Amino acid sequence: MKKSTILLLSAVLCAVQLYGAEPVKEMPSEIKSDSGNQTELSYYKNSYIVAVDRKLLDQIIGQTLTMAAGKLPSITALVECAKTAGHNRCSMLEARLEIVKRLVEYIKEHQAVNNSPEAILFAAQGARELKHLIDYFDVESRIFEKSQAAITVKTISVKDFGAIGDGQNDDAAAIRKAIEAAAKIEGGARILIPSGNYRLGSLNRINPAVNVRDTLQVNAPVIENGDPNWQSGHLVLLNLDNVTIEGEKNTNLLPQDSTQTAIKIVGCQNVTIKNINIDYPNLVFCQGEIVAADPQASKVLWKLDRNYPDPSQPRFINAPQRLGTLHEKDRGNFVWKAEDIFFGKIKKRDDNLFELEIPYRPSLPRQFEEFTPGRKIVISARYDQYGSAVALNNSSFCNVEDITINSSPGIAFMLWRNNAIKVTNCKIATPEKSTRLISTNGDGIQSVNSIIGPFIENCNFSRMQDDGVMVSTRSSKIIAVDSADPRKILTNNIVFAPGLNGAVLDPLTGQIKSEAICSSLRLAARWKSSSGTEFYFDAPLKIDTTMENFAGRELTHKEMIDYYTGIKPFTKQPDLILCTDFSDAGTVVRKNKFASHRGTGIKIQGTNAIVENNQLSDIQGVGIAVSAIMAWGEPLTPHNVLIRKNNVSDSAVGVATHYTLFKGDALSRPVNRILIEDNRFINQRRAAVHFGNCANVEVKNNVFDSPGLNKAISTGSLKNLTFTGNKFSFASQNPADFMAVSSMAENLSIDGSKF
Repeated sequence: MKKSTILLLSAVLCAVQLYGAEPVKEMPSEIKSDSGNQTELSYYKNSYIVAVDRKLLDQIIGQTLTMAAGKLPSITALVECAKTAGHNRCSMLEARLEIVKRLVEYIKEHQAVNNSPEAILFAAQGARELKHLIDYFDVESRIFEKSQAAITVKTISVKDFGAIGDGQNDDAAAIRKAIEAAAKIEGGARILIPSGNYRLGSLNRINPAVNVRDTLQVNAPVIENGDPNWQSGHLVLLNLDNVTIEGEKNTNLLPQDSTQTAIKIVGCQNVTIKNINIDYPNLVFCQGEIVAADPQASKVLWKLDRNYPDPSQPRFINAPQRLGTLHEKDRGNFVWKAEDIFFGKIKKRDDNLFELEIPYRPSLPRQFEEFTPGRKIVISARYDQYGSAVALNNSSFCNVEDITINSSPGIAFMLWRNNAIKVTNCKIATPEKSTRLISTNGDGIQSVNSIIGPFIENCNFSRMQDDGVMVSTRSSKIIAVDSADPRKILTNNIVFAPGLNGAVLDPLTGQIKSEAICSSLRLAARWKSSSGTEFYFDAPLKIDTTMENFAGRELTHKEMIDYYTGIKPFTKQPDLILCTDFSDAGTVVRKNKFASHRGTGIKIQGTNAIVENNQLSDIQGVGIAVSAIMAWGEPLTPHNVLIRKNNVSDSAVGVATHYTLFKGDALSRPVNRILIEDNRFINQRRAAVHFGNCANVEVKNNVFDSPGLNKAISTGSLKNLTFTGNKFSFASQNPADFMAVSSMAENLSIDGSKF
């Protein structure tokens, strides 16, 4: 088959979608060679690679591998003991043991490579992740020992503190009193919330001067509470150990402020919330029917359905994001062909008739073709920063069990800077017999900046306005560098803890320019003309462009939406800094169902993960993505990911890998060692699979059954992609017809045949 350069990201994959849909754009022309073909770049800048002390890294890697070899027998014994004892964490331990074994192989393979200058740096990053996973198992061993001992847990009821549960009285203060009482009980406490409807009217505001424990590091000092995500919520559990909040069969929490979190867990260890239903009575979205559409004026006349909130209210107009989706009139199915709807002005004509302005972008003419009278449009007012139904911040080894969420201002379960959170048997859905077209305004679960990622099992999520599960590491824009001491920098948020590794990235190429270890941090630091979080590193970092030294400014969230969706062109960006230890290593997503929702089904933007035995159907974008997206500040590239025994149907793309920058895909191949086996990819709409920015990917014993597709397998920059034992059913049975192979693809084979 003759290879041809394919500008894949606009022609093959799904259209640009906000917050989790996989962006699809051209590769940046400014990095093309004179011949017109793109030139592959390493993930690390050459100037950094040549400065690396290979002997020192080999020594550190060797020590870590030796330590892991000594620990593996005891970890294996722990898993076997947990299985024998019926320990409720044994399936999680077993999965993470498999991840550790695969990571050891990954490190050894890269350490042994001599002809790739970046391989030793990949191995060194893997060694840091291996150390974190071994430390994790040490904690799990102590948890198992405690589980075998008889522990007396005292149960208290919120009704003993004045809660009524009639749906009329404000029970927030009474429940908070119960939480305060539980904090004083030695050994452990269980807070019972009996069946009933508990209205949560008031907010629990944390004093910014309060110290919040840093549970991510053993024996770490407390850190000042400087993150706005910690400062308010209807119910806040702060610095607690060994506390369970448990509802009964019909325990319903009804938070009244539809911009604020219902339950927030901050600085906690071994805290569990379970068997609770959450719904916001003041709905977080509205819906209505299209009366008429005017493509020339870019406006839609829209009639609000009865009993839904007015979209001209301040909480809609002032929302960080207002997003719309189109639905069929009768059954309310999403109309994916219409893509996402972004709103300008909303003008009220009478009590239930509105004029919706839709700003122009390249896809707008095609979008207006779908705005036929009778179809429905949903308008959501998304508040991710402080409006998740359940949020965990800076907490470790906590559990979220049997929680049902019917609505949420933003992400349903927001996990920010945590360690080893377990989410099981949870549900996101519209209420039974409801006319609601969506459930939440954001992702089902979003896990960000964790050392050890989440374990997510037996959940059932549907009708979200974004991804089912998204796991990622967030970067921070560099505001300034101290000219007197280049080890000191100022950033726009908290992305580190002392002792963790930092990497500076070039936003144009996505390459790592330098790395160093964070020594200390200072919150709310004020420099001459800027303020932010100050970090001090053990070595100078290579930083060329900051917010202070180029004619630009940090984009607001609303501006980012315009830039990312093509309404405006991107401006130049400053260098970014990323904590590579916040890699969400050990993430496991298994035995879940994700159906009928916008965005991606499962998005892995972390490392060392297993995605298995999940059912995904009617997904707007990619079913399973192993990716990194620079534009959203999620640039950590995945490696050592196993995708096994999943069933993905009716998505735009079955599975995809890529590393997307502010403009187009990167030209490096950092997505590494991915195994995709025994999955079924059925009825994809645009492509069965896309592989870009990857190396060492094995695709075996899968079923690809999309008879309506022609060009069904596409590639970008890759090396060593092998298809073995797969069953294909496309419009053509000839791989030469259904494959679109980039000129930047090296060593691609199907059952031994080279392409």
